[in-house]
Amino acid sequence: MPCLDVASCNCLISGYAKNRLFDEAFSFFMKFDGMGIRPNHYTYTAMLAVCGSFSAIDEGKQLHAQIVKMQYLSETAVGNALLTMYSKCGMMEDAESLFNSLVQRNVVSWSAIINGFKHHRDFEKALRLVCLMREDGIDPNEYTFSIALSSCASMKNLDVGRTFHAQVLKKGMALGDFVGTTIVDMYSRLGEAGDAEKQLKEMGKSASSASWNAHIAGFVHNEKAEEAIEAFVDMVKNDKACDEFTYSIILKACSLLPSLVTCEQIHSRMIKSKFESNMHVGSSLIEAYNKCGSVEDAEKVFSQKSSADVVSWNSMIKAYSQNGNPTKALALFQKMPLRLSSSRPEIIRIHGARL
Repeated sequence: MPCLDVASCNCLISGYAKNRLFDEAFSFFMKFDGMGIRPNHYTYTAMLAVCGSFSAIDEGKQLHAQIVKMQYLSETAVGNALLTMYSKCGMMEDAESLFNSLVQRNVVSWSAIINGFKHHRDFEKALRLVCLMREDGIDPNEYTFSIALSSCASMKNLDVGRTFHAQVLKKGMALGDFVGTTIVDMYSRLGEAGDAEKQLKEMGKSASSASWNAHIAGFVHNEKAEEAIEAFVDMVKNDKACDEFTYSIILKACSLLPSLVTCEQIHSRMIKSKFESNMHVGSSLIEAYNKCGSVEDAEKVFSQKSSADVVSWNSMIKAYSQNGNPTKALALFQKMPLRLSSSRPEIIRIHGARL
């Protein structure tokens, strides 16, 4: 259906983007000229978001050239969208060059470039930019502080992490779910369980399932399975809803112990919560039963999955091969549906020595 104006065309592009239909979005955008529609800065912002989501750097650079030609680069939202696109596509030199050339840089601009360096694991550069941002007279927002705190966790810099924690406390941001969860995550990953628990208590009822998940994941990250299970029990006692990430991470804790009894208890709770059929949780359950030495239970879970994904197939084949059943492993491998055949070479590499 033809668009009435640029606004309705932009809505259609946004719809394509939300449904991850890159080809359709870009093909439709290319028809603007023929329809007599002139793209505006909202159009380019939406299209750059599409390119970033699909790492379509060639198309993104084409859009950049058009933006310069149509003199939209002075629009702060367009400049920020370009920054984000280059960052998501891994073109940090282009992103930094663009950032330095922007006439107007707001907190979104700074956060975009900082997150780009953090995403590509240049944590020191990300933290330096946070300092430069403040020198430039721009106050970090919750999103910026979360990036900084996460960077501290990744580079294992507890001292700098505590400094940022003090700053968010001063600004009254520490008890919000977004920053608060990042603080829990940072302390948990750095092995500072006491500080993580203190943060959770201070957050009180505002602590979400994500906050508790971060705490549990920190224990698992540091291979402290018993502490992870204790934290899970506390989470349930505090009436926090368990999601697929909760179950996936606590099943990893069961694998670390390993404890078949605990695994069965978690499985029972999953059934009551109707999470057993979840693709990611089901695969984690197969893996956990395998680590706990119960191939029979792993088989039951696998057989009950109506449409097993490649990870589940991989986990079940791995269970057979690690528990002295190479014949069953090979037989199951040969039964893999053709739609999953593209992943077969990966499975051969992983298990070939045992098959």
